[in-house]
Amino acid sequence: MSPSSWGGGAQLLAGLQEYRSRNVFGATSFTAFGLFWVTIGVTDWLTGVHLLSPTDHVTLGCYLACWTVFAFILFGATPALNRALEITVGLSGVGLLAKTIGAFGNLAVFTRAGAWLLIACATAAAYTATALFWNTAYRRSVLPLGDLTRSPAAVTANPPAGHADPPGEATRQQPAG
Repeated sequence: MSPSSWGGGAQLLAGLQEYRSRNVFGATSFTAFGLFWVTIGVTDWLTGVHLLSPTDHVTLGCYLACWTVFAFILFGATPALNRALEITVGLSGVGLLAKTIGAFGNLAVFTRAGAWLLIACATAAAYTATALFWNTAYRRSVLPLGDLTRSPAAVTANPPAGHADPPGEATRQQPAG
């Protein structure tokens, strides 16, 4: 299997954990993009072992266009979270857009630019994850996230009014800090 399949599988598991933590944004973005990378990896693998014919550029462009739209839908929610997520999701949207243009036009320069933008997205995601992890562990801001209004951790810890627990689950107590 392709490395993108393994990375996608890890993202899928992270999304399921975010769902359990009641982080709708994290659950949606991780599970969706995890499945995206799994499909890309499986398609590459099946093509490599000659069980699937190579994908033509128009089909790939349509597939990438759908994911580009999804990335920009996610981007619309990031101003309510933090600057680090805005940058990460924004880079994914712009990177996918460049790859979509590259696929439709069969233009290698856009495909390469999209790849570099997605590498920048992965770097921003690594920073964001590290900041969330360290800031939670130390219970203070060690690495800035550029908090705008409410971070995903704050939304999970302090759900909006009217939030109901799933049937059979009591609200978890937050540790005193």
